[in-house]
Amino acid sequence: MAEGSGFGSLLHLAGRFFGSLFGRRPSAGEEAWVAELLSEAELALWRSMSKVDRSHAILVARRADVLLKEAGRDPDGEVLAAALLHDVGKSLVRVGTWGRVAITLAALALGRKRLLRLVASGDGFGLVGGAGPGGFAPLKGIRRKVAGYICHDWIGGQLLRAAGSSELVFWWAEDHHKPPGRWRLPAEVASALKAADGD
Repeated sequence: MAEGSGFGSLLHLAGRFFGSLFGRRPSAGEEAWVAELLSEAELALWRSMSKVDRSHAILVARRADVLLKEAGRDPDGEVLAAALLHDVGKSLVRVGTWGRVAITLAALALGRKRLLRLVASGDGFGLVGGAGPGGFAPLKGIRRKVAGYICHDWIGGQLLRAAGSSELVFWWAEDHHKPPGRWRLPAEVASALKAADGD
């Protein structure tokens, strides 16, 4: 993937694409497991995610659990909550599978920051210091959706802060597309979460 695109490896993206086409809803047992790990506010956010994103989140949390146990660390609920909620910012941006593909390919070709500058140019929308749901007001239509999808990590962090999540949980939502040197979580935990996500 191009430097700065920030959406993960091609293998990860291909897996997410086919998962989107053939994805299933989480089972009742999986839903119950998630409900045990999240606060009411976090659970409401998790349930606002698409079925594909909820299934992906469960898969990431299960993988992180295994990876951390293999490393001799028993993951606590906070770490699993971070795995379950890392993509929650996408819940505010409904662009569909093909829209995600198009935005991701554009980010792959141009890089996230450059694509965002192109989408937001001329509207007084300055991402580079941060952006959020309120900051997208000047943008309309597809430009707003592209900007929101590109910034889903930042949006997720803001949603989780507002929901009262722990620092570990909202930091991971904000950091999961950043390079390792910019992660705020302990390296062992962040590495397991990143590996579990398939990037």
